[in-house]
Amino acid sequence: MQLLKLVYIAHGWMLGLYGVPLIVDEVQAWKYGPVIPSLYKAISKYRDQPVRGPLSCQRQEQLVEVENSLIKQVFDIYGSRSVRWCRFLRQGHKVDRPMKRTIRYEDTQTIYG
Repeated sequence: MQLLKLVYIAHGWMLGLYGVPLIVDEVQAWKYGPVIPSLYKAISKYRDQPVRGPLSCQRQEQLVEVENSLIKQVFDIYGSRSVRWCRFLRQGHKVDRPMKRTIRYEDTQTIYG
């Protein structure tokens, strides 16, 4: 499930640095941090194993250079971190909020901005 955290971190940095989302999918606040339900569904069969093969995605256009660079930087910085370490992300989404609440772009941008 580390992929979920890495995608969310990259999405957050994109919002924080450039004011535009990296993904268009809904993000929800779950017990152990932010989750992108569509990505969770696509990778849940792998459980704690590495994700193998390409995944389908809603995005039709190619990533631009700044997006590719940002994703690479996020992977280089956080890719070797454990999922437990990445749980620090939940701190911005847990206070007095129900489980599976949609996280708005503005909320993410505030955390990463």
